[in-house]
Amino acid sequence: MARPPTDRSQPAKRSDSVTKKRPSQDNPSFSFIVTLSPPMLYGAIILGMYIFQSGWAAILGYHLAIIATLLMDRQFVKDEQILQRLLNGWRPLLGTAAILFCSVSGGLIYLLWPTIRLEGLEMSTALDTVGLAGWPILAFAAYYSLVNPWLEEVYWRGWYPRRNGWAPLADFFFAGYHVFVLVLFVDQVW
Repeated sequence: MARPPTDRSQPAKRSDSVTKKRPSQDNPSFSFIVTLSPPMLYGAIILGMYIFQSGWAAILGYHLAIIATLLMDRQFVKDEQILQRLLNGWRPLLGTAAILFCSVSGGLIYLLWPTIRLEGLEMSTALDTVGLAGWPILAFAAYYSLVNPWLEEVYWRGWYPRRNGWAPLADFFFAGYHVFVLVLFVDQVW
């Protein structure tokens, strides 16, 4: 059976899913934002913890850097399904179990503190060093538990791996920023 003649002067059209590019491939300045965003987040943590010696400055700076990065991505801002994708895969039973399990982590840290702490560092001193002694720790714990997970999921599990195209890099950077906090309090053996 003979094939119909084809017009070779025009390139063959491909489906949108095949030809769709990441924003960073089309826009060098956007690629710069993708490349620079993890160092901005690290910088916020370092400024907050080491320069301002404030847990609040560190987390608020970190969150502002996440929000600023997301807002620079016009495609992300226009996406009307952000919340739907964030909740996609939520399993109430598993989620509740995870919440309960994680809620005991504060108590677990308290119990393990004598073993994991830097030698001679008392918990009250450690918290006071970053401005979280007394009632501020309660407000910080609530903020950290309710706001931080949402922003981190959107950025580290959603935006960043989709924009840089390589999820393990997001995992590496996500784990890495915790080192800057933990090194102030926990023995390096851990």
